[in-house]
Amino acid sequence: MISIEDIKWAESSHYQDTPYDAYGDQGTPEQKKTFRPIGINRNFETHILQIRNDVPAEIAGVQWLAFGPNTFNSMVPFYTNVTTTPESFQTTPKFNLNKIFWLNKLTAQLGDTNYRVYGELEDAFEQKSLAQCHKIQHDTDKEVKGLSGKELQDKLNAANQLMADTVYNNTVELLGQMVDEGHGLMTLKYDLLD
Repeated sequence: MISIEDIKWAESSHYQDTPYDAYGDQGTPEQKKTFRPIGINRNFETHILQIRNDVPAEIAGVQWLAFGPNTFNSMVPFYTNVTTTPESFQTTPKFNLNKIFWLNKLTAQLGDTNYRVYGELEDAFEQKSLAQCHKIQHDTDKEVKGLSGKELQDKLNAANQLMADTVYNNTVELLGQMVDEGHGLMTLKYDLLD
């Protein structure tokens, strides 16, 4: 069975652990540019449509969604039997840090400057976010048994909002960790011991 995490890993590929990885220690500069990676900076969004067969039809449809470069984002399993999209996951063409798309673009841009430093932070963020979303989804699946119509949609809207808020807050936390970690790596710096 192929998991959502397997698909996300493939969609985020930059040829990890090969001579073709632009972030890796292997390979020559020419090899690192031989193949175009999937998880590049021009990714706008990635989605995985899932129809689950182990739950009632009313909650079977899930759209896993992530905005921005895949190497630096996390998938969110939004229920599809809903009437609204969480505000932070609505897009806008202008830079706005209240939108997950722009926040992910910022973490990706910073992360790209030194993947060795920021890669582990991003991996931890993604694992934490996925685990939290899986738990919310699991709990919601149980809570909505027997519900239908507007009552069901209201619960699913609330679960989607909770997952969006969770991933948004985790992304803000990631950005803060990246700034803290990277501050000491700046070229333009001065220390009293210099």
